[in-house]
Amino acid sequence: MSGVYAIRPAERSDLEGIREILNHFIRTSDATLDYDEKSEADMESWYKAHNDRYPVYVCHEESGRVVGYASLSPFAARAGYQASAEISVYVRKEAQARGTGIALCERMTSLGLEIGFTAITAIMTSTNKPSIRMVEILGYQHTGSLRNIGAKFGRPVSLEIYQIYPQ
Repeated sequence: MSGVYAIRPAERSDLEGIREILNHFIRTSDATLDYDEKSEADMESWYKAHNDRYPVYVCHEESGRVVGYASLSPFAARAGYQASAEISVYVRKEAQARGTGIALCERMTSLGLEIGFTAITAIMTSTNKPSIRMVEILGYQHTGSLRNIGAKFGRPVSLEIYQIYPQ
């Protein structure tokens, strides 16, 4: 892997790289509880649902290859939840443990607080220790757990909830 070059707002041309990363996690881990890989059409719809309030950023190498992405999304569909956002961060395996995830998470957290969200929530599987460490380093507080709330690969999955609030 060459050096990471930049973090910037995602563009339509980044969707294939984002899709590759997400589909890898769908196939190989419980970091997402999705079972079905995302199509190009799925990613197009996902991208259209993001905007200035709910941005998507990518981290890419000098060559332009996307090595990670982060997004803010609505926490839930009901109008009252629009005061908050849920953060997601995914990084290619070969770019992990190099600060890529922390840089993306820090950027999205700052953006979310600048936008004015009352809270940014990170919801991770309890087995996802690197992501838990990442949000803890950035000041997110553990606010709850959902035990055996999901399943993947034939076993129950628990979720850990972390949140950060404006200072």
